[in-house]
Amino acid sequence: MTEAEANKLGEYLVKEKFFDGKEKTVQVNKEGSTYQFRMVVGENFRNDQNFLNNAKTFCTELSANVFGNAPVEVHVCDERLNTLKVVKATG
Repeated sequence: MTEAEANKLGEYLVKEKFFDGKEKTVQVNKEGSTYQFRMVVGENFRNDQNFLNNAKTFCTELSANVFGNAPVEVHVCDERLNTLKVVKATG
């Protein structure tokens, strides 16, 4: 991931109010052409269908608004950033 991409992502997350004053742990990787937005998710949300649906929408929005329509995955992670579940955009 380039510095320009990181800056664009940061600006987008601020604009979309991703940062709400609560501490969040995230990491962004790029594997091949796919961006991985990795985030620590509390146990009570890891299998919450509403959260997972929102994560799918988030993938689509990041792809369109930040990463030039490249594939994006949200990795639902434990507190050590170990991937527990991968959410991909639909459509």
